[in-house]
Amino acid sequence: MLVGSGEKFIEPVNNTVVCSEVFQLFHKCTGKFIEVALDTANPFTLCTNEHAFGYYRNLTYFFNLLQENYDKKTGIICSEEYLNKNRMSVIGHIVATSKGLWESGNCDDCYMDQNNLYQNFSLHTIEFQKAHAEYANCSRNSNASVICEKCMSYYLRMNELFDFEKSKKEGHICFDLEDIMNKTRQEWSVVYKCCKNKRDSLKAFYSLFSTIIILTFVFYSTIYFTGSSYTETTTLDAREISNNQPMQPNTSSSSSSSSTGSGNSSKETPKSDKKMLINDDDSDDEPNILSSPSINRNQIILDN
Repeated sequence: MLVGSGEKFIEPVNNTVVCSEVFQLFHKCTGKFIEVALDTANPFTLCTNEHAFGYYRNLTYFFNLLQENYDKKTGIICSEEYLNKNRMSVIGHIVATSKGLWESGNCDDCYMDQNNLYQNFSLHTIEFQKAHAEYANCSRNSNASVICEKCMSYYLRMNELFDFEKSKKEGHICFDLEDIMNKTRQEWSVVYKCCKNKRDSLKAFYSLFSTIIILTFVFYSTIYFTGSSYTETTTLDAREISNNQPMQPNTSSSSSSSSTGSGNSSKETPKSDKKMLINDDDSDDEPNILSSPSINRNQIILDN
């Protein structure tokens, strides 16, 4: 007898079965599975429901018998008689829908052996169901004012088990467990408002973080633009100073030339003849007094 269906187990003999008998069992299990699926839609408990599990295993088993075996009486393969009668393939669509529902819910993740005809929950499923039962019992027997404090450990335990398994399976976790966790989190935060303090803390943290970022941006922007303006002004001032600074005479050469020139002029030039040497340059710089009596092409000698 198969689990959940209440029907006898049919095993083919030499790849032969009574196709009509197999089809009747398949028909019954498929209808029952769809009925249970509707009853376990919300909250979603299809995967762990004993009857849903049994009917799903049985309908897939009987469907495979129809595909792979021949009728004892006619010798015709059962699929030709029941599955491929026309292009609509109603039975094939119903089976595909049933399998799609089971697989999209990752129902096999709740079990250790995915091909076993009997329920054998995985260790993670058992631990999570136990943690949820403890949390539900705590919340049921506690006042709303103390639930957050009293049931916190059970809630955190559920979260820890769920998050660990979800990360381990890369998100492909049995939907029965996922639906339980989602509803529990909603109850914890919305109904009991146990996450209010956490939300306030996060809001304050984000506000402080944003303020720090803005102040840092303003500070470095100010430093950048102020520094650029200061560098430009300093460069212009240096250029103006270098352009406006008058040329300084060479004191050492002037003094030596002056001494030499004075000596020569005292010998060769009479004291009564006084000569003034004026630079021919039109600049505003002070004129250079030359000690040499020779006339430079850039100079004009004026007699007093």
